[in-house]
Amino acid sequence: MRRLHGAAVLVVLWALPAAAAETATEACNRLTASPYAMESAETGVPFDQLDAPKAIAACEAALVAQPGDATLRYQLGRAYDAAGDAAKAIAAYEAAGTPLAEYSLGALYEGGYGVEVDAAKAFSHYRKAAEAPLGIAREALGRMYEKGLGTKVDHGMAARLYQEAMDLGFAPASGALGYLYENGWGVEKDEVKALALYRTAADAGEAFAIHNTAVYHAEGRGGLGVDMAQAVALYEKAAALGWEPAMLNLGLVYGQGSGVDRDAAMAEAKFRQVIELDGALRAEAENALAWMLAADGERLGEAETLARAAVAASPEEANYLDTLAWVLHRSGQQEEALDLATKAVALDAKPAYREHLEAIKSGR
Repeated sequence: MRRLHGAAVLVVLWALPAAAAETATEACNRLTASPYAMESAETGVPFDQLDAPKAIAACEAALVAQPGDATLRYQLGRAYDAAGDAAKAIAAYEAAGTPLAEYSLGALYEGGYGVEVDAAKAFSHYRKAAEAPLGIAREALGRMYEKGLGTKVDHGMAARLYQEAMDLGFAPASGALGYLYENGWGVEKDEVKALALYRTAADAGEAFAIHNTAVYHAEGRGGLGVDMAQAVALYEKAAALGWEPAMLNLGLVYGQGSGVDRDAAMAEAKFRQVIELDGALRAEAENALAWMLAADGERLGEAETLARAAVAASPEEANYLDTLAWVLHRSGQQEEALDLATKAVALDAKPAYREHLEAIKSGR
C-alpha cells in the first residue's frame, strides 16, 4: 500500500496471463529453419549452428500433429543431416520434396556426405530445386554446368544461372560469375567486371571472392594498381575463413617479404596450416616450405622430407622436382639432384629450372 497526501490508495493487482508455451512446430521452425527459405531469410539457422538433438526432437513432435507438412519434414531432414545421419536425412528430404529439400539432396550427393559421390544424382536434384526461384539452387546448378559434373560443360548456361541466382538475391553467386568473366568462359573476358563481381561476393563474406580480390590487388589487375598491403589484409581475411589458397599465398608473401617485412616463422606457420588441412594444396605448401628452408640453408633434412612428399604426390610436377633437386644439391647429394633437375627441365624448360640445373652440374 502506497500513501499519497495522507490518503490510503488501494492498489489492485490484476493477474497477467502466463506466457504461452512454445509449440513443437514453433520450436522446430526456430531450431531448423533454413536461411535460404524465402520466408525466413533473416531468421534462419546456419547449418553449422544447428542443435541437432533438440531440433530432431522438436521436429518429430511437430510432425506427429502435422504429418503432411512438407516444410517440417524438410526441417527434420536438415536436423538429421546436421547430426550426420545421412540415411534418415535423405528419407526426410525425399518425403518433403520441397525445393530446399531437393537442393539438400543434391548437396549430399555432390559432396559424398554419408553417401557415395554421385554427380548425376546431384545434378538431377539441383535441377529440380532450381525450378523454383531459389538462388542457392540456381548457383549450385550453375556450378555443375561450369565443371561438367553430372552433365556436359556449358559455361554459357553456368553464367546464365549464376546471374539468375544473383538476381534472386544470392550474392555468393556473383563470385562464381566473376570467375567466368576473369577467364572468358561463356562470357566475354572482362577483368574489370570480374573484380566488381568478386567485390560483391566478398562483401557477402565469400572467402573465395575475398581471396580473388586480394590477387587482383597483388597483381594490379582489373584496373587496380599493385597494392600489396591491401592484398595481404584481404588474404588474412580469407584465411581466417578457412580458405586454403589464402593461407598458401600468405606463406609466400611472408616468405618473400612482398608487401610485408619478411618473416620466415610466419611463412612457415601459414604453410603448415595448409599441410595440416591435408587438402588439395598440401603438396604445394610442402614444396614451398621445403624451398624456403633450402634457400635459407636451414633444416635441410626436414626440407628433404617435405620436398619428397610433394614429389610423391605429383611425380611429374617440374616445380616439385626442381625443389627436391635443389634441396639435395644443398645437402651434398649431387647425383640424385642432377637426375631430378634434368627431369624438371625436360618437363618445363623455364629459365629458373635451367639455371638450377647448370648450378648443380657445376657444383655451385
